[in-house]
Amino acid sequence: MIPDPLIYVQNEGDLSNDLLPVKKRTAKHLAWLEELLSSEQWLHDLIFDNFSAGTTYADWISGNAYAYLDRITYVDGSVYELNKIGGYTSSTISPNIDPGWIKILDSFVGARERARYNGQKLNLEYILNRRFKVATFSIIEWEIIWILGVPTPQAAPPYTQIYITKSYSARTNFWLSNINGLVSYMANDSSNQRFFLGNAYPVFAPIDFTIWMPTALSILIASYQPVGVTFNDAIRSVADKYVPAGAVYDIQIY
Repeated sequence: MIPDPLIYVQNEGDLSNDLLPVKKRTAKHLAWLEELLSSEQWLHDLIFDNFSAGTTYADWISGNAYAYLDRITYVDGSVYELNKIGGYTSSTISPNIDPGWIKILDSFVGARERARYNGQKLNLEYILNRRFKVATFSIIEWEIIWILGVPTPQAAPPYTQIYITKSYSARTNFWLSNINGLVSYMANDSSNQRFFLGNAYPVFAPIDFTIWMPTALSILIASYQPVGVTFNDAIRSVADKYVPAGAVYDIQIY
């Protein structure tokens, strides 16, 4: 059970008032103690508000002006705070490499929300679309259209979503046996080995489901990855946290 977040509410202004003796609760002393506790208030808010509940800060836009302590969401999903006194009249260097910005959160999605995630199809589609900020994400619907008189299923609008299709793999087992069809534990070096399967077997790699990525989004994701990291790696870094153990999937673009 996730505790009620209200139990973590803390205001350093009230705390300053409680800590000071009655005769010292003047405006000057209160302001002095609040300033001393301001860093603790900042950290408290970061953990119990931003990290816990998530953030909705605007995306960073190259060339925009930003003031000291402004916060933004970068394209990689991280949240940054401007630590440069005086700010920027035009911010053109990406926050992830500009020392004027400090990363304060790895993800804009709150921990309370992420704690409820799982690997079910609808949930995983939601997770991926939300994490990669696909505008107006929704469940992909399918419709039937007629092509040359043949009913053909296709994805209905919108076409810009990340969506998942299930693969129905035909896993067929085989019997290692002789002509009477009984199970055998015959070794490969047996004189009767000619009646059994040999040492070479076809490789079968079943795919349980496919994650479909819009082409434009895959290019965007790849553009801000570190050297050697592909958009495929970026998608798996999110999906692998929720895909059930043993499930095999691939990633395709459309």
